[in-house]
Amino acid sequence: MERESGASAGPTARLPGEVYNGINGMSSESGPGKRLRKLPAMGDGLESTQMSSTQSQAQPQQPSHATGNPPPPETSNPNRSKRLTNQLQFLSKVLLKTIWKHQFAWPFQQPVDAVKLNLPDYYKIIKQPMDMGTIKKRLENNYYLNAQECIQDFNTMFTNCYIYNKQGDDIVLMAEALEKIFLQKISEMPQEEIEIPIQTTKGSRGRGRKEAVQSKPNMSTVQTVTQTPVPPLAPAQTPQLPPPPPPPPPPPPPPP
Repeated sequence: MERESGASAGPTARLPGEVYNGINGMSSESGPGKRLRKLPAMGDGLESTQMSSTQSQAQPQQPSHATGNPPPPETSNPNRSKRLTNQLQFLSKVLLKTIWKHQFAWPFQQPVDAVKLNLPDYYKIIKQPMDMGTIKKRLENNYYLNAQECIQDFNTMFTNCYIYNKQGDDIVLMAEALEKIFLQKISEMPQEEIEIPIQTTKGSRGRGRKEAVQSKPNMSTVQTVTQTPVPPLAPAQTPQLPPPPPPPPPPPPPPP
């Protein structure tokens, strides 16, 4: 009897207070790195509570963590004006291209899949997610109005990593390496931002030109058909025989 009371009273008196308060503590007070390191302990705590009287309280919390990932950030908006500048062009063709090829870039090339990575609290802590895949699509769609908006997205991506993870973690070291390259390339960006016309309608103009080019040969062929018979007629009429010589004068009459 004492064994049963000790087994039931001990966990039920300790787990609800420590486990659930520990989860709350991780979301408010403890550092971001502790969240990743305590995830296995959180799972063990929830499994152990199935033997206690708090099973009904632990079960309803699981669907809220497994609701899935939020929709990715917006990359295009028909109601938003498009713009291209020399600085945005530099960010797309030089800066992003350089960072994208880096060996540490792969975790940042798409939105964080909190379900796959088993990070149920990620989107509770990170309210403004950002990744390089989203930045790349925004640059391709001329979504940014100026270069500062794009730079802010890069800063948000790095800041999110530093907030959620612990200093010294591998993912933080990777982000710091990318940010170092990012700052170096930013220093090479043109100082003055100049707007560049977006050449999106160039394709339609090209089609019109092709159609015009195709119509011109038809017109020239018609003209050549009508004009080609003319040159042969002129040479046929030009050769003429010289006029015959005048007849010889009549012989003089005989003398009387």
